[in-house]
Amino acid sequence: MKKNIAIIWKKGPEQGSFGATAAKISGADIAPGKGTVTGNNFSFTSAVEARLEIGLDEISGAVKLPKSIVSITTEKNSFSFFVNDVNCKFPIIIREYEVAVTGAQDKRDYKAIETAIRERQLSTMLQKIESEPEANYEQAVDAVKANPGFDYLGIGRDIRLFAISFYDIGSFRWHLIGPRFGVSQKPPLDEKYGLDEKYPWNYYFMAGRGVGCEQKVSRHLDDGFMPILHTHLQDGDIQYRMLSFAGLEKSALKNENVKGTHYLAADTFTGGSKHSPEIHKETDRLLADLGFSEEIVLYNRIKATNTSSAPRYAWFQSICPRNKLSPVEDIFEYEEGLGKLESGYIFAVSTLNGVPIPQEELSILLQPGESAVLEFFIPHRPIEYERGKQLLKQDFDHKLSECRNFWQNKQTDICRVKIPEKRIENILKNGLTHIDLVSYGLEPDAPLTPSAGVWTAYGGGSDWIIQFLDSLGLHKQAERSLQSFFDKQYPDGFIQNLATYMLETGAVLWTAGEHFRYTQDKEWVKRVKDKLLKSCEYLLNWRKRNMDRGEDKIGYGMIEGKCADPNDPYRYFMLNGFAYLGLSRISEMLENIDPDISNNLKNEAEALKKDIRKSFFKAMTKSPAVPLSSGFWVPTVPPWAEEAENGATCFYPKEGRSFSHSTFMCRDNIIGPLWLIYQEVIDPNEQAADIMINYHVDLMHQNNVTFSEPNYHSLYDRAHLQRGEIKAFLKHFYYNLASAADQETFSFWEHFYCGSPFKVGDEAQFLMRTRWMLWLEADNCLKLLTGIPRKWLENGNKIRIKKAKCYFGSFSLEVESKLNKGIIEARLEMNFHQLPENIVLRLPHPEKRQAVNVQGGIHLPEIESILICPSKNEHRLRIEF
Repeated sequence: MKKNIAIIWKKGPEQGSFGATAAKISGADIAPGKGTVTGNNFSFTSAVEARLEIGLDEISGAVKLPKSIVSITTEKNSFSFFVNDVNCKFPIIIREYEVAVTGAQDKRDYKAIETAIRERQLSTMLQKIESEPEANYEQAVDAVKANPGFDYLGIGRDIRLFAISFYDIGSFRWHLIGPRFGVSQKPPLDEKYGLDEKYPWNYYFMAGRGVGCEQKVSRHLDDGFMPILHTHLQDGDIQYRMLSFAGLEKSALKNENVKGTHYLAADTFTGGSKHSPEIHKETDRLLADLGFSEEIVLYNRIKATNTSSAPRYAWFQSICPRNKLSPVEDIFEYEEGLGKLESGYIFAVSTLNGVPIPQEELSILLQPGESAVLEFFIPHRPIEYERGKQLLKQDFDHKLSECRNFWQNKQTDICRVKIPEKRIENILKNGLTHIDLVSYGLEPDAPLTPSAGVWTAYGGGSDWIIQFLDSLGLHKQAERSLQSFFDKQYPDGFIQNLATYMLETGAVLWTAGEHFRYTQDKEWVKRVKDKLLKSCEYLLNWRKRNMDRGEDKIGYGMIEGKCADPNDPYRYFMLNGFAYLGLSRISEMLENIDPDISNNLKNEAEALKKDIRKSFFKAMTKSPAVPLSSGFWVPTVPPWAEEAENGATCFYPKEGRSFSHSTFMCRDNIIGPLWLIYQEVIDPNEQAADIMINYHVDLMHQNNVTFSEPNYHSLYDRAHLQRGEIKAFLKHFYYNLASAADQETFSFWEHFYCGSPFKVGDEAQFLMRTRWMLWLEADNCLKLLTGIPRKWLENGNKIRIKKAKCYFGSFSLEVESKLNKGIIEARLEMNFHQLPENIVLRLPHPEKRQAVNVQGGIHLPEIESILICPSKNEHRLRIEF
């Protein structure tokens, strides 16, 4: 194939060069008197519109790999493009660089090409989102696929959990309760129970006539956030209401009675857990005796009520461990309400209307309005006969009261948020509960492993759990969570808890730095200083091994390693961004403790940042441009430096695979270069950020949500807030929540295809996103209510944030909308250890009206905000419309 193309600049560069891969350059020309071409170099005689024509032979076809790419190199704004993408009807035009590429037969100048595209009045996806009304949850629910999840009940700190599902079709039982060690592991089978692999630790029960063509099941949590599950099932005229929660077998459920599980033993039962040889020895010793003095018990009550005007039957199947479609060779029996295995151990106790049940399956005739109550209590592991008899005597309501008091007390003396959207308010509380359930460790002061849910605690996944704890003022819990990472650190300073992931060292150091920003705890820094420096040393040695490539090569000074599931041991921008953040934060922590080391680390961090940026921009020049829905084009950036001459993997510039985790966008999006904005390597307002955000939203997102792991790669949402793209932020916020989280109980999936349930690490990223919506630090400024929906300030609505923690200290904020009187009032109280340069409080009118008067600060009408210069502990503000 042959092709003649034209590159047209609105204002030509003085000089440059061109090159091609998978194609042969047959010639190049510039109009006489306009410039010269010598070999693959060109120059223009004046800085006016310029045109370079290039002839190409032996071009690869549209589907032949590798694809033919042309690169144009100039002093500023170098770029590349796929040759087969050049089209006279739809030219490549990069507006940011004021350059167009078209067929040589197209004789239009740059202005004519740009005008033709503008006249089509197209928009980027980001522009379309900004032109629409603000997104909301109800709109998102109508548009997305619901993904009901598993519910997990437990008491916190303890590895013993119960999974509950009403959608377990594959097991031929509609309702499932599974005792678990952690989120995913079944308790080790013990010969003494008389069970084997044919009968795993899953229990099944049924309320109603069975699985039919219609299943009307709904669920909610007690008070919207407590791990007390309410389930409503309607089967014809019989209404079944189930209530489930976890408690202790013998003791009252109180903080002093919760012992927890040693974090190393617990960590063994989490997915992908990896320990150093030294830690393995200690873990083996701990696993030999987990030391459970009493079982955790799942308490269940099902109340069946006849809602008709005629007598109707209700059906129950009480809890049973049988995992078969039909009743063959039962391995258990009921005796006076005790579910007994052949071994004699009791797996559950059951009563109907307070009377021990004689068998597992029952029917009962209910008169109109009459109810029957089935209760069954399940110990996490089967217990001896006498303990079963004692369990049968326990009072459900008393245990329920204990459980409610226990979890309500967990929410006291921390940051409290009251907002008009109760759902989001409850998700914040619910999220803290979920973090408690999967943060394992011995109480009251031992290290905690803040597991990501199914997966072990790991740097790059559990960081947002720790940072959310700090945001609520739970600094001790955050410190204990960090300590587990330091305790498991390898002798050379490397941190690797999850499988073969290699990004954890920098990520953990970054989170340690975030913890220090909240607490300013210099004594803590002194205690962990040696651990911090050992990890810094590891990163710097790692970097030195990568400085023999030559400074002119892409990837110079960048560390290499696997970032996620794909086995790509390359110089990922994401990996290096975390390393930079980690070194930078440790420098900050040591500034007043060891100034010399601090200064050295600062210089090393800045040198790494410089090398990352150098490789990033080189890669951007080599990566082919792609079209946006506006008709304009932008450059792309590959996920790692070595891919610079090919660009983003999902466009298949060469032979290879990109599809992973149910999407073609996995490497380029989820673990791609967009992380550098969040990692403070690329400023959110510089041109490179604008380019990346536009092609991600346009090509790699759906409703501004990624195609896989939507919370793991959601860091662009913070950039939206920093850039003032509030509608784009809210679009992601609500569509992500509606599709990635259970719409009733708000446990989060890792993937849209229902992979990895109860992913608390990803949930914590959503919690931090909500935190940024309400308060966000940026450039020594505290921004308040930056991302809230307008409707939150409708007349009569109130927003209250009490005892919130930020980099500067703690604060409380109260906002009340009195728009019936034309005003919104606010009161801000601060207890800061360091004053920010300024505070910006955003108070958008629900109908976009402009303020006519502002008291207590300086009006910033372009962002609907009030600028506060903090000089006292309390500020009262008033905005009039």
